[in-house]
Amino acid sequence: MQRLKDKLEDKINLDNQNQQENIVNVASSRVSDEVSRRESNLIVLDKVNQDSVVPEFAITMNDVRQRIVALQKFISEIMIPDTDYGIIPGCKKPSLYKSGAEKLCDVFGFSKHIEVSD
Repeated sequence: MQRLKDKLEDKINLDNQNQQENIVNVASSRVSDEVSRRESNLIVLDKVNQDSVVPEFAITMNDVRQRIVALQKFISEIMIPDTDYGIIPGCKKPSLYKSGAEKLCDVFGFSKHIEVSD
């Protein structure tokens, strides 16, 4: 889990650094483009940076498969049907109940936060 957090943090830092570099590059290129537009009366459309549109996966496909298998094993061995999950009347698919959500939170290390409002 720590390795995933480190990878995500590195990815976020790299994306932020790339964004800052792109902002500087775009700002300097816009100044020179503006001068050339005035001289030639041309309108130049900015290119879309495809790297910022298509994200990379934070983990490999092998890691994804392993996590799905582990989750399915957890559901089949630990989760109790009609206690942790089940079919709510009027719905076709099983739903996660509160007790099942709490088990998942415990397994993944999430904490419960309850806010009481009057």
